Amino acid sequence: MKPNIVYLDFETSGLDSTRHSVLQAAWIVERNGEVLQERVYDVQPDRNDDFCLAALDMNGFDLARIKAGRYMSHILTILKQDCLQVSSPRICGHNVQFDISFLTAAADRAHENLFLYLDLKKFLDTAAIARFLDYQGVLSLDRYNLDTCCTHFGIVNDRAHDALGDIRATRELFHILTGLPNGKS
Repeated sequence: MKPNIVYLDFETSGLDSTRHSVLQAAWIVERNGEVLQERVYDVQPDRNDDFCLAALDMNGFDLARIKAGRYMSHILTILKQDCLQVSSPRICGHNVQFDISFLTAAADRAHENLFLYLDLKKFLDTAAIARFLDYQGVLSLDRYNLDTCCTHFGIVNDRAHDALGDIRATRELFHILTGLPNGKS
């Protein structure tokens, strides 16, 4: 039986979860390899934000789009409901500790206890899996960012730096990396 997974990706207004906010949240809930839920939301920051203009530009956001988003506290409620559809889900992402830092910061501000339905210590990280395959000598890339990994494995992500496009690509990458015979490409 395959693990229950919540693939998670955030696009953010910068790199520091103490100063910046989530601009877009996307996740896919998977049970035994089958997708149960797929969601994406633009997010309205719930506090003053030290916006990084380069991050806004890279993600295609402007102030009007940000103001039209939902509040993260509402999005966390939906995420919780989706996570409760499966038992013991694991978070998976590409460089997922970055996303987890934003998730926990938002949950703290919303007084939401994520540990009641997510084990944030047993996460799965496609970047780490790819680097481990490099360590084993079965994969060798110049870089292990999502774009490079996707290109290597022929995964088309025509929505790079869009949370839903990135998380769909991450899910496909996870299945490829974990399904490689003897870890070989």
